[in-house]
Amino acid sequence: MGLFGGQGVITENDREEQRKAIKYNHLVSNLIIFHTVFSLTQVLDNLVRQGYSIHRETISFVSPFITEHINRFGNYSLNLKRRTPPLKIGRNWKAKIA
Repeated sequence: MGLFGGQGVITENDREEQRKAIKYNHLVSNLIIFHTVFSLTQVLDNLVRQGYSIHRETISFVSPFITEHINRFGNYSLNLKRRTPPLKIGRNWKAKIA
């Protein structure tokens, strides 16, 4: 996983700062993957609720490592008052997955 601003090069010569940069990038990567999986799960859930049948083969082609929606150097605004939707764990799609 590369470092966002330095094209994958750690420019600090301080070992502790290097470790922080690596940990930060791991955290950002994991958050992006979590966000992507959460979003994909919502889409699949909506399709199932609409009555679509989802095939295991189709799901096997979906990857949480999608990067097209990531703006590495963009400005991001945070709405700290916004409530996140509840995380529904333990979905039961077996009846709808063919």
